Amino acid sequence: SLLIFYDVKDEYISQQLQRQNSSKKIIYVKNSDRYEKDNDINYSVDRNNPTDYKILLADLQSKNFFLEAIIYLCSNSNSLMDKNQSYENANELYLIAEQTIFSLKHLQQAFYEAKFVKPISFYILVPMRNGYFPLEYSLLAGFSNSIINANDKIKATLIHLDEDVCSTPELLINLLDELISLKITGAYEVKYSNKSLYQSRINKLSITNTDENKKIFRKRGVYLLAGGGGKISMSIALYLATNYQATLVLAGRSTCSDLLSDQIIKFKQLGSNVIYCQADM
Repeated sequence: SLLIFYDVKDEYISQQLQRQNSSKKIIYVKNSDRYEKDNDINYSVDRNNPTDYKILLADLQSKNFFLEAIIYLCSNSNSLMDKNQSYENANELYLIAEQTIFSLKHLQQAFYEAKFVKPISFYILVPMRNGYFPLEYSLLAGFSNSIINANDKIKATLIHLDEDVCSTPELLINLLDELISLKITGAYEVKYSNKSLYQSRINKLSITNTDENKKIFRKRGVYLLAGGGGKISMSIALYLATNYQATLVLAGRSTCSDLLSDQIIKFKQLGSNVIYCQADM
């Protein structure tokens, strides 16, 4: 089964998706001021109320649904990026951000507490607005990366959309059908444009131990790495452990996961002392 968080106003969309994916159970969740269950495939939640997500997931678990993916469409109406919009104070910006970032945090936390056994794909869809990606896009990119590091049962992918996708049923159906088919694997960020999915790639570069580097780093030096569980920090830590047997202080917002613990053991085997600190820098 799949969860789709989207205020579906056109029944044609849901009917087409179910017809094209008859072997899967698609569950729609729309935003409301309270939790409500219309039937077995239509729910309403207050996206800023953590309890609503917990009730929803508990109900799905009681039916023994195998949850494969969560598709979460961030609404255009609450975007922070509006060239013609001015905000009175920081509190107003905070409230708008709360409707996107915090709602996703509540959902991720509810999923973690529900203790689903099998991994799940978590797709976060962010539409452009007035030709720009919303300001919260960068926040969502960082948040989705934190989800991956904090919970090895979730594979989060951030998808940025052309502006016309959400207003054109055929385009939206095509995209959702791609996601329901679980054709995106191993990608962190994806762009959807002209009915095509484009995956970003990071090419691995080798860092040579040059004389210039020797002036910067020193044998058994002490180095503090922010974003301690991230891929960039891990690459730098590996380089320092391999070539300098450095003392590494890794600082990250998430708790030390099993995957990170395994990496720390490898660094210690290379001769490094390693400390992990859970901290928001």
